[in-house]
Amino acid sequence: MKCPKCNHQWENKPDDKDYEHFLIWYKYYPRKVGKPNAYRAWKKIKPDTELKRKMVEVVLEHCKSKQWQSPEFIPYPATWLHQERWNDKLPQEED
Repeated sequence: MKCPKCNHQWENKPDDKDYEHFLIWYKYYPRKVGKPNAYRAWKKIKPDTELKRKMVEVVLEHCKSKQWQSPEFIPYPATWLHQERWNDKLPQEED
């Protein structure tokens, strides 16, 4: 795709391993909004292998929570990343 003003060639999507790793995490994230913003947040964090694994694991755990069963209570992906929500304490389920 070319910019109509300066004729600069833009990539449709990044072509690197980091983007592939982001897509793996994004696949598991239940709220599919703001993908470009989420990827910018991901690049800013520059997660290593251990952190990437932790982020996926925490998302999967949050998906099991009662709170995340209602989409309006699931943060946007970029917000989750900016706020380092993988460090949040997982919600305790009440019986």
